[in-house]
Amino acid sequence: MGVASTGEDDLGIHWAQQGTVDEQVADARRGHGDLDLHGKNLILVPPAVRELTHLRRLHLYHNELTELPGWLGELTQLELLDVARNRITTVPEELWESGIDVIRLHRNPLDVRAYVDAYVERFNAAVRAGDFGPFVATLARDAVLDFEGGPMGPFEGREAILAAYRERPPTGTMRVLSAEGDVYRGMRVRFAWHRGGSGTMRLGTQEAGRILRIAVSFDPA
Repeated sequence: MGVASTGEDDLGIHWAQQGTVDEQVADARRGHGDLDLHGKNLILVPPAVRELTHLRRLHLYHNELTELPGWLGELTQLELLDVARNRITTVPEELWESGIDVIRLHRNPLDVRAYVDAYVERFNAAVRAGDFGPFVATLARDAVLDFEGGPMGPFEGREAILAAYRERPPTGTMRVLSAEGDVYRGMRVRFAWHRGGSGTMRLGTQEAGRILRIAVSFDPA
């Protein structure tokens, strides 16, 4: 479930930059908060970007990237990471755990099962720790959690979702039985609780990045 943006603009304030990669990185070192390296045929994120801890927006779309370095999560001021139209199949956990508000990943050959497995493992880790704060922080800021046919929800926004988990914390972990669809348009996940019982989750994302919508239904006992 993607939002309407094409991923090739920056909320109306993105501009095309000219010059070589080195020139643009040097320009960013002078304090510019935006770094545009789109369409440079990059196969790796330039290591020099790691030093640009003041960056607010990093455009790497329409390159040849196959992976993302976990250190991008160290860019604590980063609000937007646009890596659409690359060759990325999986995303390092450090990026979901980071404070990057918007991660654009559409038009990448993302591995649906790997994406879902990572999401479920974050949920299971929260159950085991009894702390849902880190898990909820990996969702989109305006995420919605709904239990279809149930007496609870929908819960809108991270704060409401976290409050719901704290009020009625799940006590069981789950495992993925199957995952269908694609990360951008939406996924249908069949799951089973380790203590018995099963159900279906429908997951939607924010431009194939953070989870934006979670709709859960439980199978009859």
